[in-house]
Amino acid sequence: MLTEVIDGVYLGDLGDAKDDEQLSRRGIERVVSLTAPEQDSTTAYHPLTDGKNDQEEFDAAVDAAKEAIEAASDADEGVLVHCMVGRSRSPSILATALADLYDETFDDAMGRIHDTDRYVQPARPLVEHAREYLGEPSYAERRRDARDE
Repeated sequence: MLTEVIDGVYLGDLGDAKDDEQLSRRGIERVVSLTAPEQDSTTAYHPLTDGKNDQEEFDAAVDAAKEAIEAASDADEGVLVHCMVGRSRSPSILATALADLYDETFDDAMGRIHDTDRYVQPARPLVEHAREYLGEPSYAERRRDARDE
């Protein structure tokens, strides 16, 4: 289900990426696809799996999302970040991109996404990649710090 997270920035699934009428109606000209197969609407293609990609692949997908968001904003266009179902990969990439662009934590950016789509559930390995990208403490470091307090 297509969800507008912030003005002109959408989170969605494969069906949304295939719906040319909806993309046009919403002014979405840039589509970051994180799932196979690549769609005709795709402008940046970075297929990921939940937790089976390395940090470099994750980082490349975040960089592509950031570039698409910035370019869409400059051109007054919309951007869609999607995966197959829109519940784990695309929210993880989008939250990481937004956190980096707007100087937020991953949790703050993911909270913004949760406010618009309560069914989002990123896989832990993707969250760990996000924290690494943003230079935030890992899950293990956060547990250790909480235990030490």
